Amino acid sequence: MTSIRAATSAATLALTLLLLAACAAPDRVQEPETAESPQEPAAPPAEETAEEEAIEPPEPAPESPPELGSADEPFVAYGQEPGWMLRMDGERMRLLADYGRVELTAAQPRPEATDAALRYVAETEDVRELEVVVEPELCADVATGMPHPYRVGYQLDGARHQGCGGDPRALLTDGGWRIVAIDGAAPEAIVTLGFDGEGRVFGQAPCNRYTGGYRLTGERILFSGLAATRMACQDAGRAEAEQTFLKVLGQVHFLYMPDADRLRLMTADGHRLEAVRTDNAPLEP
Repeated sequence: MTSIRAATSAATLALTLLLLAACAAPDRVQEPETAESPQEPAAPPAEETAEEEAIEPPEPAPESPPELGSADEPFVAYGQEPGWMLRMDGERMRLLADYGRVELTAAQPRPEATDAALRYVAETEDVRELEVVVEPELCADVATGMPHPYRVGYQLDGARHQGCGGDPRALLTDGGWRIVAIDGAAPEAIVTLGFDGEGRVFGQAPCNRYTGGYRLTGERILFSGLAATRMACQDAGRAEAEQTFLKVLGQVHFLYMPDADRLRLMTADGHRLEAVRTDNAPLEP
């Protein structure tokens, strides 16, 4: 009996010691250490491996061919042998051919443009094909010598005819002119000549500035109302040259252009003025 009690006491003591040890242990759970995950470095900017393709600007739209003729300023061309005349007003084309014995009309089409010409192909009201070709090239009328800014030809029923077209004023008003010879002699002073689109002529004579009017017909150029300032010439030779120049200019009837930059004005009795084109028109008085 005594041994049983001793064993029980020993067991009770052992259990008590275990409980005390458990109570004396710290009341915490040690968390496992977690190593902080290293941050991944930011990716370096991608290097360009190829040059950017150059962006080419869009090609400009092709320009529309210029229109010749309007209701206010029709385009007129004519030729000789047999005589013919063509008129285009932007809406209609009218051809008088064979000295006026043939008259044809058609709607004016848009031209086909090339580097050297404008080509119009139209169907006339009596169902015939009319082809007109206009070239921007100096053209002198074979009968009168009058210069024009366009060479014009037409084809009808297989036959071709050539002539000239456009307003001769366009050749005169593009810049100005310097007189290089009066009846074959070079002037001692600068002499200029200018034209405007309204029919006025002006420039510098050997001593004075002058102004007046001009008119173009189908065959001639006529000057009128020439007047000069009254500054006295200090040199007798210049005074004489000025009188000669203004007299010849006032009697001019014929206009010729050997090329686009040279001008020849002639009177009915053979006097003449020779001029070359300059960039700027002379100042008006």
